[in-house]
Amino acid sequence: MVNNRFITQKISSLSSSAVHWADKGFPVVTKEQLETRLATCKGCEFWDQKGFGNTGKCTKCGCSTQAKLRMATAKCPIDKWGAIEVVKTD
Repeated sequence: MVNNRFITQKISSLSSSAVHWADKGFPVVTKEQLETRLATCKGCEFWDQKGFGNTGKCTKCGCSTQAKLRMATAKCPIDKWGAIEVVKTD
């Protein structure tokens, strides 16, 4: 049975993250930052390697690690890694 509250929370979280990322100009992390985040996730008890077609998934927040780890404005839901400060210039 699908938990509608869980799905609603995931959609809300994704929407909020996407809007914040867009507002900052769609910044992405460096290759080194991506590798550090990925290594942290792979060592986490909430990591699911088989999620999203074997690309990886966080079972805590439900995000695809292929997408979320690349977003500089994203952060781990249990504070294992944080957002990278981004200053938007016009």
